[in-house]
Amino acid sequence: MTRFHVIKRSNNKLLDTKFVAKSLFVFHHINAYEVVNHLVVDLCGYDNGDIMNSMYFKALDDMFYNRNKGSEPIFSSSRRYVLPLATGPSKT
Repeated sequence: MTRFHVIKRSNNKLLDTKFVAKSLFVFHHINAYEVVNHLVVDLCGYDNGDIMNSMYFKALDDMFYNRNKGSEPIFSSSRRYVLPLATGPSKT
């Protein structure tokens, strides 16, 4: 599970609202902005953390010296999350 922690810029305080989404791994954030009481977050996401294994020196070395070995590229996808900032009382 992915958790979004949102900090209010006017007072630097963490919002009490909990935002969660399906699990993902993120290296790069594309953009974030507020529009009509919503925070829009664009990022480059991976479905899992396999990309981290490809960052070890051994994996990079294998990729460089054994190009015909058949290592599969790992691609990210751009994803957008829209988080409501004006939330009412919780209904449970």
